[in-house]
Formats: sequence, C-alpha cells, structure tokens
Amino acid sequence: MGNDGQKEEIVMTFINQKLACLKNMIWVVAALGFASWAQPNVELWHPTDLSFTTATTFANPFMNVNVNATFTGPGNITLKIPGFYVGNNIWKIRFAPTKVGAWTYVTSSADAQLTNITGTVNCIPNTAYWVHYDKVIDYLFKKGLVAYIYFKDNAKGVNRPPNGSREDSLWFVNITARYQAYPNIIWSFMKESYQEPDDQYKHRMMDLITSKDAYKRMRTTHED
Repeated sequence: MGNDGQKEEIVMTFINQKLACLKNMIWVVAALGFASWAQPNVELWHPTDLSFTTATTFANPFMNVNVNATFTGPGNITLKIPGFYVGNNIWKIRFAPTKVGAWTYVTSSADAQLTNITGTVNCIPNTAYWVHYDKVIDYLFKKGLVAYIYFKDNAKGVNRPPNGSREDSLWFVNITARYQAYPNIIWSFMKESYQEPDDQYKHRMMDLITSKDAYKRMRTTHED
C-alpha cells in the first residue's frame, strides 16, 4: 500500500505539472491566434488599433515591459511603432498605413506572450477626396473655427492645370460653389503667391471667385 500511495503521488505530481504546462501553452496560443487574425480593411492614413494580451503579471506594466511592432508594406516600406498599455494586461499598437496594399506585422517584447505575434492589415483607398474635405469644412464650421481655403499651392509640387485654361477656371468655380455657403470661409488665392509672376492672372482669378460667390466672403492671398 505504501508503494502504491507513493506511485499515485508521483503520477498526480506529473499530471499537475503537465496541466500547468498545458495552461501556459493555451495562454500563448490564444494570444497568438487572436493577434494573427487578418484585420478589417483600413483606409489609407486612417489609424487602427491592434490589441495584444498577456497572462503575465507585472508589478508595474507601464515600466516593466515594452511592446513594439514592425510593419512592412508595399515596396518594403517599414514602420516600427511602439505600443502603449491600456489596462487589464492589454497593450495596443496604433497604426496608420501609408500606402494601399497588404501590410504584415510582427511584434517584439521581453514578454514571451507579447513577442513574435504576426498579422496582416489590408490598406484600401480613402473615401472620395472631396467627400472627406466636406466633412473637414463642416466640422470646422460646427466648432466655430475659420477655414482658410487655398485654391493653389506652388510650394508643394502639386500638379495643376495651366493658368487660364478651362480646367483652371473650373477648379476655382467648383471650389467656390461647394463651400461658399459656409460663413466660416476665407478664400485665399494661393500659398506663396509671390511665386506667381502674372499679377493680371491673380486679379482675374480673384474676380472669378467673387463673381461666383453669392455671399462675397473675404478674399486674400498668402505671402505677396
């Protein structure tokens, strides 16, 4: 009986050790499985949060462990982004893709359950530009902020229609038509307008804005 009792104790000890190991394995697999799911489509330059959880207990999770993720996108673009602690043993990494296409990521951390987690983020094009711009102008209006709208910008290498062309006039007319109703608007002919040497063209386009603006909002220009 003594031998049988000793054998039973050895067997139970072995089983408990295996169960403890299995428990740790389940935690790791669960963490890996959760973070390895493909994320929903994310629009270009829009932030998305990736969450990572560990079973490890830290005296001070803000100080005792760091989590980072390296994102690789189209054309081998690489972004290394640090994570931040949000509570309940959860870390987040806030990522905004800078190019349309598939992005992969891998985490790194001193904590075994927070490192080498991989996943994908699929970046899609933004909503139509002007739909988004409408939201920006409307938001500024509702917050009581002035919207200073440039029609041209020669300092950023923006592709523009030739001066005086039909497309050039349509650009001015459409922007004026789209935003003149907002009382928080100031029209600005151009950023760095000293780079436009044709003063007659400047005056002609400013007059075009006024002719299409029923509310006669303020007009100005920048650096002239």
